[in-house]
Amino acid sequence: MFKEITEIGKIDHIGIAVTDLATSINHYSNLLNFNLINEKSIIDHDIKIAFLKKFETSIELLQPITSQSFETGLLKEFTIHNFILKNKNSGIHHFCMQTNNLDKTTQNLSEMGIEKISDNENWQGSDGSPISFFNTLKIFGFLLEIKEKI
Repeated sequence: MFKEITEIGKIDHIGIAVTDLATSINHYSNLLNFNLINEKSIIDHDIKIAFLKKFETSIELLQPITSQSFETGLLKEFTIHNFILKNKNSGIHHFCMQTNNLDKTTQNLSEMGIEKISDNENWQGSDGSPISFFNTLKIFGFLLEIKEKI
């Protein structure tokens, strides 16, 4: 049914929705030995995030600031706030995969019937990299974020 998309490389990070960022940072740091890399608020998307890393594995913890988190375009039904309401707690919100060519990867996913849910062509990740989100809930149980390596 699906073909391999050769432009998709390694996992960049795993996005995890949380209800309390500080407590979650503490748990991942103390229980699993992850190191906090950075923490910031992204006011445009109404979320607070923290990146943590252990060896080659990175996780992004995402906490809604208000019930409006990511309340833009098609992504609004997939907001961090709505995810937490549906899942009653924390959980994997998305996998972020790297690509060398975001446009080609987006085109290939679209040709396979995977719905792009980030409606703006100029979305950027917290590090400024071009990104797109796709609705892969029925396939994986979480969203797929594609990030172009810069």
